[in-house]
Amino acid sequence: MYKPTDYKPNYDFVLKSSRRKYECPPKTYDGYIDIDIFTDSPLHIGTGGKIFVYGDKILVREIVRYDGQPVIPGSSFKGTIRQIAEAVSDSCVSKSKDNNIPKCTVKSNYTDKCIVCDMFGTMNWRSKVIFPDFKAYDVRTEILKCNSQYQPKKEKTGYYKFYKAAERQEKYILKKRIMIEAVKKDSVFSGKILFKDLSEEQLSLLMFSLGLDKNNPIVIKLGGHKNEGLGDIYIETVEFKCKGLGKTPADLAAQYERMNSASPKAIKILRNILK
Repeated sequence: MYKPTDYKPNYDFVLKSSRRKYECPPKTYDGYIDIDIFTDSPLHIGTGGKIFVYGDKILVREIVRYDGQPVIPGSSFKGTIRQIAEAVSDSCVSKSKDNNIPKCTVKSNYTDKCIVCDMFGTMNWRSKVIFPDFKAYDVRTEILKCNSQYQPKKEKTGYYKFYKAAERQEKYILKKRIMIEAVKKDSVFSGKILFKDLSEEQLSLLMFSLGLDKNNPIVIKLGGHKNEGLGDIYIETVEFKCKGLGKTPADLAAQYERMNSASPKAIKILRNILK
């Protein structure tokens, strides 16, 4: 079946809330959260290169590896989590090329950062959250035939685009198909995220963006071919260390909606898309 004319897009948008300067309070926290990442659908994070499989008969787009094992690059994961954090907070749009959208500024004599840029970094400002490359410890791969991907249409500025979970997507097949390598569903990656000098509000935003609110879980989308149902992941906490803060990651995630920088309307829309 080819893509029908009445096809309903497998994505939706979250309207960006207004940007607000963030003043980090004196009381901050250092620590780490050790997590497992579970794939709830096949996952493809490509290198841009291709490899031959099945006796050098088929050319496929390969996934990222380290020492021969699949990995989730920390930069890819950080970008995904940052997009969620920006969408639900009073922050700037870090990747926008629209000069009419305010950006954060860090200079020697002037500093104006939103809550997300203060956490994840911006020009002349180092990130307070360090994401590792997440290593596989229970992973299998497969070869999939997928639709050829095209440059996205130019969307309205001031909006964030999020793809829906695989089970809520409408399937379609294009005439032009490609072969890709993917990590199978039910694979597991692990890694430790370090943080330094984060306020409780920033920790709450980080835990919310990791999908750790157990009462309102979200499906995080990662990698390529998200429009075909690939890239569904969910995260579980293995260990959390944060001296002086007697709350769990789930507690922190659940309370973010009540924080000053939160955008309740955006949170509601995001949850509806990523449920």
